[in-house]
Amino acid sequence: MIQRTIVVCLLLLACAGTILVAQTGKKQPTLLTYSLEQDELHLAPGRSATVAVTMNIASGWWSYGMKSIMDKDGVGPEPTAIRLLASDVVSQAGAIQAPKPKIKRDVHFGMDIEYYEHTAKFLVPLRVGKNVRPGRY
Repeated sequence: MIQRTIVVCLLLLACAGTILVAQTGKKQPTLLTYSLEQDELHLAPGRSATVAVTMNIASGWWSYGMKSIMDKDGVGPEPTAIRLLASDVVSQAGAIQAPKPKIKRDVHFGMDIEYYEHTAKFLVPLRVGKNVRPGRY
């Protein structure tokens, strides 16, 4: 029996990338980029897979860890976030596996913060909807 598959184009994965624009309106260098190890997945309805997302960080910069850290006043760094766009075709199938971040004291926040520098690889579990018809999405 041939199993029909769903082809999920992984461009649907939305990551919180950053491009800074100076007050002059001129585009500055890209500080954060994301890449996927797979461009597409071939899955049957209801099946799951894990996609590797690599965050590349410009030299001299960092991205905060994925855990929300706040001081007693509710102030802290904005955590790194990886989210899927809302879709009936594919959904997140569990917690994202993140690499262990580095930790350092941040004088501006007055606390220890978690951060990534250079590159960080995240594993994102996905599931194709049970009622999705075979095809390319």
